[in-house]
Amino acid sequence: TNEEYGFFLTKSVDEIVEAVSESRPDLSASSAEDGTVTIAFTDIEDSMRLNAFLGDRRWLEVLRAHNDVVRNVTTNHGGTVVKGQGDGFMLAFASARRALTCSQAIERSISETFKDPGSLVRVRIGLHVGETTREADDFFGHAVNYAARIASSAAGGEIVVSSLVYGLLAQTGEFEFEPAREVELKGVEGRQMVYPLAVAG
Repeated sequence: TNEEYGFFLTKSVDEIVEAVSESRPDLSASSAEDGTVTIAFTDIEDSMRLNAFLGDRRWLEVLRAHNDVVRNVTTNHGGTVVKGQGDGFMLAFASARRALTCSQAIERSISETFKDPGSLVRVRIGLHVGETTREADDFFGHAVNYAARIASSAAGGEIVVSSLVYGLLAQTGEFEFEPAREVELKGVEGRQMVYPLAVAG
């Protein structure tokens, strides 16, 4: 309903982090055998500005189409939608490879869905991997938050991974990465290295 989406419009990735940190959803079904889970956060770049530009009615149409893409592609790639609010999503995967392949598919599908010349809908995605077998406080307090901050360092249309995800995937030769970037992440001490995925073509 419009009321439902209107409520969601005020939410953000930060609020998803807060919600899952409080509820601590069971991610065991999305975990690898070694207890790790790869987390992806996605959102639309400059969504508040885009909402104001498009107006509420058109924005709701964009939001529905965007949300359908993220949910459907994630399901088709064996991922789990842990939480979705507004234009932000937290996704979980049992493997880093599957998470990154899904992220690529989301970007492709978003480009196809919003292919009109001049479309301003651009999604940014960040990935990190953590151990669910460790204390819940540690996992939901750090790993989930860190994944969200990685996403916030990305530009629209960009997929950025943490050094841990990069370490798991760079040597496979299946994915090509741009040179590392050194960034400051909100709430994380020190400068961090992140790795943008190279855009095909």
